[in-house]
This record gives sequence, C-alpha cells and structure tokens, in this order.
Amino acid sequence: MSSHFVDRVIERLVASSVEESSPERREIEQRLHDPDRKKQPALSVRIIARNFRQISKRLGPLFKVQYGILHILAWRRPAKTICFLLFYTALCVWPHLVFVFPLLTLLTAFIIPAFYYRHPMDSPSIIKVKKRGSNLFNFILDPKENETSIIEDKWDEMEQEEQNESKDGIQKKKSEFKTRLNLDEVTSSNNSDMKNARESIPSGKEEFAEPQLPSASSSDRSKIAKGVGLMMNMRDFQNLTSDVAHILDKVNDDWQDAFQFRDEKLSTLVFYGVFGATFVVLFFGQFIPWRAIFISSGWIGIIMCHPSMKKHVQSLQKAKARAKSSKTSSVTINHNESTEPKDRLAYTRELLIVDDSPEIRYVEIWELQSKSELETEWKFACFSSNLYERKDPSRLKGRRPRGVDTLAKVHPPHGWKFDFGLANRWEIDLTPKNTLWEREMDVSVFVEQDSWLYDTPGSLKGGQIEIEYRRRRMIRECFRYARPLD
Repeated sequence: MSSHFVDRVIERLVASSVEESSPERREIEQRLHDPDRKKQPALSVRIIARNFRQISKRLGPLFKVQYGILHILAWRRPAKTICFLLFYTALCVWPHLVFVFPLLTLLTAFIIPAFYYRHPMDSPSIIKVKKRGSNLFNFILDPKENETSIIEDKWDEMEQEEQNESKDGIQKKKSEFKTRLNLDEVTSSNNSDMKNARESIPSGKEEFAEPQLPSASSSDRSKIAKGVGLMMNMRDFQNLTSDVAHILDKVNDDWQDAFQFRDEKLSTLVFYGVFGATFVVLFFGQFIPWRAIFISSGWIGIIMCHPSMKKHVQSLQKAKARAKSSKTSSVTINHNESTEPKDRLAYTRELLIVDDSPEIRYVEIWELQSKSELETEWKFACFSSNLYERKDPSRLKGRRPRGVDTLAKVHPPHGWKFDFGLANRWEIDLTPKNTLWEREMDVSVFVEQDSWLYDTPGSLKGGQIEIEYRRRRMIRECFRYARPLD
C-alpha cells in the first residue's frame, strides 16, 4: 500500500465502490501500483502552485506567437499578412528555405539584438516628423464598424460557447441542489408518516425485515472512477509540470550561454556557425539531397532509440572514457615529450579573442564636511551622493545627510567594476561649479573656493546656531565589458 494518504484514500474508494471485473478498476490499480509512479513525489498543492508560477513566467513568448498567428490570419496587420504570404510562396518554390528562415530569425530576432543589448552603441537622435500620406496596404483592409474576419468570428464563437457551458453547468448544479432539497423534504415527510404508522401497530404484531441498501449503479461507479482518475491526473500533472519547469530552466541557461552572450566566446562561435550555415544553405541548398538526409536521419534516430542499442552506446562511452583517462595519464608521466590532447570545440574557443573595448563611465560621490558658527575647523560628515544644499527636503526637516564614512564602502552600479589595480584612486574635481552649471542646476546657492562648494550665508531663525556644510566632488572610473542579463 502507498504511504501517502491520498493514495490510501484512492485505494479505499476503489475497493469499496468500483467492481473488481470493471476495466476502470484494472486501469486504476495498474497506475497505482506502477513502480515508476511510486518513486515520484506525492500530490502537493504547494508544488502545483510553484510549478504553475514558474511555467506561467516563461509562457509569455508562446502567447505572443499565438496572438501573432491570429493577427496574421485575421488580417489585423495587412503588411505582416502579405509578408507571410510572400515567405510561404518562396518556401513552396524553394523548399530548402525551411532552414534559412529559422536561421535568419535566430540571427535578426535573438543574437544580434542580444549583442546590441549587451554592448549598446551610441546612435544619433532622430528628429520626429509628422506622419504623411497613408499606409501602403490600407486599401487591402479598411476596417469599418462591425467588420471582422472569419477567424475572429470563430474565436468569438468558441469563447461564447465556453461561457455558455460554464453558465449551463452552474444552472444545472442549482437545479440539482433544489431537487435534492425537495427530495429531502419528501423523505422527511415519509419518515414521519412511517413513524406514525409503526406507532399505530400493536406491539405483539410488529414484524419488520432488515432493510437492504441499494447497490451502486453503473453511472455512480463511472462517476467515482472519473473522480479517482481526476485525482491521479492532478498528481501526474504536478510531476509533469515539475519536469517542464526543470527543462525550461535548463533551456533558459543554455540559451543565455549560446545566444545571449553570457558566454562571449560561445555566443561568438555560435554566431559564426549560424552565419556560415545560413550562407551554405542559402546558396548551395538546392544541390544538397535533402530527402536522403531526412530519411537517413529519421532511420538512424529511431534505431538509436531501440533498447538493444543501449548497451552498444554505453560500451562506446566507456571505451572513450578509458581512452581519455589513459591519454591523460600518459601526458602526466611524459609531460615534456607530449601535450595533452584537447577537445576540438575547446581548442576553437581558445582561438577566439573577444577584444571589445570596455565601456567606461564615472562614479560620482560628494564629500560633505560641516561646522557650526561656534567652531573654527571643519569636521567630516560623510560621503554622499546628495549635495545636501539648503533647499534639500531632508535638511529642511533637520535630518542628517545620508551616506557612508569611508570610500571603501562606495561601490559601482550593478554590472560595473572598478579597476582594482588602482585602489582608491579617486580624483577631485577642481571646478565642481562648472559641472553643476552643465547640468542646469542652480549654482547661486553655492560659493566655490579651492574645489569646495560652500553654502551661501543664510539668515538665522530665533537665535538658532546654524550648521554650515561644504562639499567637493570626487570621481572614479568604472568599466564594464557587457551589460548584465536580467
């Protein structure tokens, strides 16, 4: 018997409600006692909710493709529909383009945008102009009121049918509930009449037979079997979603390494490979025997999946591992006479040199010092990213400036790095007022002297002792080779 309480409940329901000779019971018992199924986790609402959340996060592109196809078929964007028809016509005329279109899509929609995202380029701003004329394809589809395509009508009909079915189900449940209430009232009245009749019979002549409960009908058994199957399907679906979530995580990691330049050398190698494959297929695809390739690939793939081929594949893997270990040991003994053989892919990756110049920016920090009118020396306050001038809201509320006490606690933004070879190499801006003027800030509230910006003299309120601040701007270079992935 299974250890989980849900499996025990299912077994009790099957044993008490489903006949032994019924095919539903044999199927349920076969699934319950399947050893592979017993190894999987039991039914858990927490795991189901987690898997739904993880999968729903990654199904956005799938829904975009779904609605994109719907828009193409429904002529929402005539230009897209015309382009689709042109691509379809070219594919029918030259079937080898079935390999070119995915490769071009991979290049233009994924690899190149990912490279520009990781390595943004400075582009001149484009002056916006008014839209002149009309769309070239407006004559194909001029949307008017209450005009929709057949695809949209079919889609709306399907949604309306689903809504009607849900409403009918709710009405059916309400009617069944009312019927049960009426039956309960009739049963209670019959029971009261029977009780009165039994009381009217003399005690010596009172003879009653044992009541016999009606056996479950075939419809009840089928309902119970469906309920049991639903619970089992929920558990199987939970485990399926766990596998799908793990596969999606693995695919996402490999995708970022290969196509989104998280591994710069691998993505560069993939780019050259995809570009070369696109060139070969585009210009020499008509000379390649595609039918023979597809037939032989299908046969080889199916034969390799046969159980009798497993031992041969494992023996080849073991032989390869033994040969690699023996070569490694020989290289360790005779390291002066031979070199360790390397994988061809690893050797090719070593030949690639990613020599993009890093993107350089500056980190800015302000050193704040303070003193009161009764003091003669300035005291260090903090290193802050805020100027903390007189009109600052936190200063007006009497709060102290927020910051750190040492430059070692100042870090670059996410994805950027300092040059650790030049530790604490902060430069002092000798003309900070010009920097504020270039940023179109109010420089009249500061007095510049020896690279420090002093507060302008202010009026005292009620004999309060005013605390003055001065600040100076410090900058340091930081760099990054690529924008970090989210």
